[in-house]
Amino acid sequence: MTWVVGIGIFVFLMFAYPKKTLILAGVLLAFAVAGGGIIFLSDYLDQRKREAVQIEIFFDLDKCSEEYPLFIGFLNESGSTIEKVSFIVEGKREGYSDTTYRSEYGNYQTDKIIKDGGSHGTCWRVPPLVFGAPESDKGRFPAKDMVWSVTSVYPRFAD
Repeated sequence: MTWVVGIGIFVFLMFAYPKKTLILAGVLLAFAVAGGGIIFLSDYLDQRKREAVQIEIFFDLDKCSEEYPLFIGFLNESGSTIEKVSFIVEGKREGYSDTTYRSEYGNYQTDKIIKDGGSHGTCWRVPPLVFGAPESDKGRFPAKDMVWSVTSVYPRFAD
């Protein structure tokens, strides 16, 4: 209901002081466009920074142990220092689109500080089967045969 009052005031001002009202409306519109542009630019630059963090993942029993068979490596080319990274790990059967193994958000994270241009890699556990999948799928679809990927990557930067 407040917007109806606002429109009424605007219409009154348009008839009483048309030139000043149009100037005021133009100034308010300019501020709104500038504010929207700043927010858009900030979000765009943040997204580009996040995309500059590269992650590789693969099943590797040569580098890793049976308990922690997934090697996950990070390369920071963002121009900033990374304080922490949270991400989701997924495993799919080759040639299939449905996920067989999937971590929950927040279950996989590292607080290893990675400077710009630096890299870091460690071994991780295999995530659980997706919700509702029978335990027998572990035997039918072993982790070593999956195509692994990292999604929903959220780095936290120092600056």
